[in-house]
Amino acid sequence: MKITNNSMAMQGVYTLRGLIFLKPGEARDNLDLNERQAKQAARLKFLDLAGEPSQDATVDTAAGQPLDIPPNEIDQLRRQLEEKDDEIGRLTSLLAERDSELSTLRGAKLDDPAKTPAEILAMANDPNVPFMSFKSAAAKLLGDKTPSKKDEIVAALEDLATQP
Repeated sequence: MKITNNSMAMQGVYTLRGLIFLKPGEARDNLDLNERQAKQAARLKFLDLAGEPSQDATVDTAAGQPLDIPPNEIDQLRRQLEEKDDEIGRLTSLLAERDSELSTLRGAKLDDPAKTPAEILAMANDPNVPFMSFKSAAAKLLGDKTPSKKDEIVAALEDLATQP
């Protein structure tokens, strides 16, 4: 039989060989459906069926029943699984490297010595230092009490520098 899916969504159709899926607008030829399966598919108005159903009976598989899979397909599936395992191993090692680099970078950032008030005041007078870099460095020393304006930050840093 030939079946055409005229809907806007993927549709599944039961055939003698199992469930097949048709993409929107897709047509498949040489599908084997028995009369019961053809009636079920014909109830769906968006499926166009052409041809006669097969006289063969449906082979129903029960849970736990062994599948008859040819040995060459089993070998092919094993190779695919091995390839996937190799890819998973490669990706796992890449993640481990990344995690190691991240922990190294985090440790290096924590080991940076804190700047003194005098060093931060020098940043305030340097035209090459952006204001937000200066403010961030000052916030490390001043904490939550960091003012929002540059002149107020400078005054707070000068107070901090003159304290014993």
